[in-house]
Amino acid sequence: MNALSFLLVAISTGDFTAKDPPVIAKMEKLGTVYLTRFDGKRRPTRFGPPGPIALPNTPKNAIIGVDFRPMAGTDPKEIVAVLKELTTLKYLQTVLVLGASVTDDAVDVLPDTLQGVHFFTTKITDKGIAKLSRFKHLVGFRYIGNDLTDAGLRDIAKIRSLQSLHITDAKVTDKGVSALEALVNLRQLSIQNSAVSQRAMDDLAAKLPRLNEPDFRSI
Repeated sequence: MNALSFLLVAISTGDFTAKDPPVIAKMEKLGTVYLTRFDGKRRPTRFGPPGPIALPNTPKNAIIGVDFRPMAGTDPKEIVAVLKELTTLKYLQTVLVLGASVTDDAVDVLPDTLQGVHFFTTKITDKGIAKLSRFKHLVGFRYIGNDLTDAGLRDIAKIRSLQSLHITDAKVTDKGVSALEALVNLRQLSIQNSAVSQRAMDDLAAKLPRLNEPDFRSI
């Protein structure tokens, strides 16, 4: 299956359109926002295969990706409130959130139809990761931070739809990685700056025939 390409648009004051739902303006007031709009053409996505694909009949310029980076010190409750409104973006497929003000409660309100979810340097812990099980269409997950442990990896292993998994700076070990053998659809795997060994990665790769050569770097 060919993926669909996306157009990345930086958002600053006045840069969004009048047709965009109010949630875009609300996010912009809390921090920096980048939108990914569908450009209507069939070719590889900027995320790389197997990247998220737009929903059928997605109109040109529809918002299919949101990268939200709230300012330091933003009230976590405000972040949760605005993320809850992402359900108004009918064609949304990927969400990236970045910053220490983003907590486990944020995971509760993200649309469960998302294909891609990405948490960068947030305060989302294993407790929040466990909530990802409700995302039945999730194919891509990226996590940068040190609040993810082997317990979180075991919950990630329950997301059988996953095709792409990238983890950096997490407190994970060989024991946690072994649980990922349940991800039979996994094609891309990167674990960086962790206590995971090369042997554990090799053993996992041998059990997942669809997996490309995993990207690995220990501490």
